[in-house]
Amino acid sequence: MSKTGKSIRTIREDAAAIEKLIERLDAAPPEPGAKKRKHDRYQYRQRSLTAEIKQPGDPESVTYAVEPLNLSHGGIGFLFGGYVHSGSECRVRLISLHGSWQDVPGKVVACNFISGSIHEIRVRFEDSIDPQQFCSTAIQQRVLLVEDNALISRLATALLTKLGADVELAVNGEIAIEMVGKKIYDLVLMDIEMPEMDGLTATRALREKGYSGRIVAATARTQPEDRQLCLEAGCDDYIAKPHTRENLARVLESVNEEPLFTTLSGDPMMLELVDVFVSELPARIRAIEDALAKQDAAGIQSLARDLKGEGTSYGFEVLTEQASKVETSLVGGGAIEQAKQEIGELIKLCLQVRSSSVPKASAADDDKPEQGEEPKDQEVPANATGESS
Repeated sequence: MSKTGKSIRTIREDAAAIEKLIERLDAAPPEPGAKKRKHDRYQYRQRSLTAEIKQPGDPESVTYAVEPLNLSHGGIGFLFGGYVHSGSECRVRLISLHGSWQDVPGKVVACNFISGSIHEIRVRFEDSIDPQQFCSTAIQQRVLLVEDNALISRLATALLTKLGADVELAVNGEIAIEMVGKKIYDLVLMDIEMPEMDGLTATRALREKGYSGRIVAATARTQPEDRQLCLEAGCDDYIAKPHTRENLARVLESVNEEPLFTTLSGDPMMLELVDVFVSELPARIRAIEDALAKQDAAGIQSLARDLKGEGTSYGFEVLTEQASKVETSLVGGGAIEQAKQEIGELIKLCLQVRSSSVPKASAADDDKPEQGEEPKDQEVPANATGESS
């Protein structure tokens, strides 16, 4: 950041007043005539955010403490206690969900007056970022909906999508088993009564293969014995049909593991290689689960050794660490039962790994300012030097 390493606070309001102001801005409707953005903005409330800004004519940049509003693939909005010229160079230090940070360069594209000396600053990044790494509201749960009824599947897909899920459909149990073998899902929402292969049979088959992902049964049968049948087949939970927003929201909330992203996300040249590694993980997971079901200690040790060697190379150091624990626990013919907890943790971490959702297009095309984002007046810069409060 700046040479001093210190950030200057520019907003002279206390935390409660700033929070009320942000709530008011969040609730405000879009301005008339505002263009629809290509990608959504997500609430970003990282209190320790700093931005290094170099205004035209300034000899060097200055680091400010700012109040973030929202984040998108292509830019960020934050509150600032003063006026900032459009075109000013800006480098924002984004803090991830896991506490790591990433300095993202960009330029100020708008400075909108809010009240007093407070302005909303909009910055367009030079390159796109993945909001899921920084905003919990941007995370999409990956759901496999197993449902043969077209009307029900359309309703459930619409409700789940509104709740922020990424939904794929299988129309029977056989197709579901095939899809689970090729891709990682955070949740399998399994209809019970289906043609060709019903949900209970499919669930039993998945569990026999060692599948450890979350499966929730969905059925119109609501008697206590029906719920027990679902649990005995291997389902983790049970919800009654017809689907409601409340029931589906509860199920999604039960899938609360934070995703794991590569630490190499700042290197565009690596992202394609990372995507290939992530795309091959489902087969690795199935192989570990199959070896575990067969009590094949040597097979698990070999698979863990591969992951240990590759995890760090692709920016998933936590996989390397856990795979090393599994390998060590099985060295010299160690019993699988003693290593079962470590193996389960490795599978769980693999299930949390995700590819980055950074779009191929540049940030400049991705997050162009809407109508009404340009400065609303040519005011004399207020508190532009960012005096400390």
